[in-house]
Amino acid sequence: MVLNLVVPPALSIGMVAGSARRVATVASGSFDSSLEHLGAGVCRGGVDWISEDAQGTVSLDARVVLETNAGAAILMSYRGVRHTSKAVAARLANGDDVDPAEYYFRTSPRFETAAPELEWLNNCLYIGLGHKRPDGVAYSVFEVL
Repeated sequence: MVLNLVVPPALSIGMVAGSARRVATVASGSFDSSLEHLGAGVCRGGVDWISEDAQGTVSLDARVVLETNAGAAILMSYRGVRHTSKAVAARLANGDDVDPAEYYFRTSPRFETAAPELEWLNNCLYIGLGHKRPDGVAYSVFEVL
């Protein structure tokens, strides 16, 4: 699956327990899959609680609701980590579209749905590869076989 999230600039909470805290909300998005029945939109209102430590490592804790073409709701929650050099971090913070090969950005998504045809999503492990874009973030999500 490829997931694209449109995320306005995050709200800065400030320094808490030695980490810079921010909260980002999801304005919109889309997802697409090679599976015919899995793909569509992202519901407005998802949230990502972001923490950045003194070394520049960004930790993510997000909840997003996806809606399939058939109208099934899927809760996607994930924790993740992004780390890079200070120079690349500055480019990302500036809103530059940086090649994801220049930084480490991984997530561990979980899916929850009551849709019978998608129940298998509830019982698998997934890994996401992230790409921070100027307008948000994109993830390529893979099932661990």
